[in-house]
Amino acid sequence: MRRWGKLSVPPLGAPPSLSPEEQPFRVGALVLQPHVLERALYATGIQVSPGTNVNTFLNQVSPGLNVDLGSHVSVDYTPTWTVYSNHELRNTLDHAASFTAGAATETWTLSLSQNYSISTAPLVETGNQRGRKYTRRCSAHTIGSTANTCWN
Repeated sequence: MRRWGKLSVPPLGAPPSLSPEEQPFRVGALVLQPHVLERALYATGIQVSPGTNVNTFLNQVSPGLNVDLGSHVSVDYTPTWTVYSNHELRNTLDHAASFTAGAATETWTLSLSQNYSISTAPLVETGNQRGRKYTRRCSAHTIGSTANTCWN
């Protein structure tokens, strides 16, 4: 295990199941978990304006970072870059963020979460790329029976 200050970086080929003290990107109580998704698609019939459909290759790259703050709180941020081969579609940068917290005892459980995203993907209904924001807040608690509440 190599150490740079308080940051620990495991050697290449390290086993995936590490003890909490040996997690790759641990700084004190924070555990940093980088992630990435790359997706390439060919899409047909994408509506760019009413009555006008196009075909396109699209490439999406979504690098992100999840941060665990101890064992009860987690925060994640993931931007997504989308590049279209057809110039009638705009390349976009979308954002997604989430916050989750929870605690439990033998008799009750409490969890809270909030998700937020900004997207500019083409809309089927209108055939344009307008920005859309989405927010969802949820809470759940269990004391005997389960109760969940969500707000959009």
